Amino acid sequence: MAEKVPALLVLNRVPARAKLTGMLLDAFAALDVPLAETQIGNRVGLAAAINEGQGILEYEPSSVAAREIKALAAEVLRHCAG
Repeated sequence: MAEKVPALLVLNRVPARAKLTGMLLDAFAALDVPLAETQIGNRVGLAAAINEGQGILEYEPSSVAAREIKALAAEVLRHCAG
């Protein structure tokens, strides 16, 4: 029995300009789940923040990684609101 819970597939640690990313997007398009428009890049700041026991919004609030996380949070909220 399928649960009626909103789902959103998010690509994480996406390398810049990688052929694999395009291949993954093509493969995920065949699935019956929504794919987030926001992707989280493979950012050093994310690992550094974890190493310091912080989230990226605390560690580097004006970084590209922080902007990606904020954009993802907004997208998830819109998706869950229906």
